[in-house]
Amino acid sequence: MKGYAHALFGAGLSALLSPDPLWAALWGLVGSKVPDLDLKKMHRKLLHNVFAMLLLSLLVGSIDRRGGVYFMVGYASHIFLDSFTVRGVWALWPLYDRPLGIRAFRSDWRLANAAVAALGALLLIYSLYKAAAGQ
Repeated sequence: MKGYAHALFGAGLSALLSPDPLWAALWGLVGSKVPDLDLKKMHRKLLHNVFAMLLLSLLVGSIDRRGGVYFMVGYASHIFLDSFTVRGVWALWPLYDRPLGIRAFRSDWRLANAAVAALGALLLIYSLYKAAAGQ
């Protein structure tokens, strides 16, 4: 998936789960972008696994407890979304050295990226509206 799709979906999903959607969206966005820091080396292995997600989420959580939760939501959404791409993800690396996932489409497929980004944007807008209305 493309970075903008990960960012919007991670932010929107995190915002939906929080009474403070703006703060949650920020941490969700950051968490959704971190897995792609491994683009140059060992892409989809080094940071696209649950062990890296848990370790980094605990680190963020030691700074901001709730932030760590929303960071993890964004991070997990990234791994989940990439599992639908043809390359899959090494979600259990280094314990299991094979890609996992549904592997249904290419990561650059515009329709899938646009749909995921639109869903994330809708979740974010809904969450912000709900918070502003005091619900």
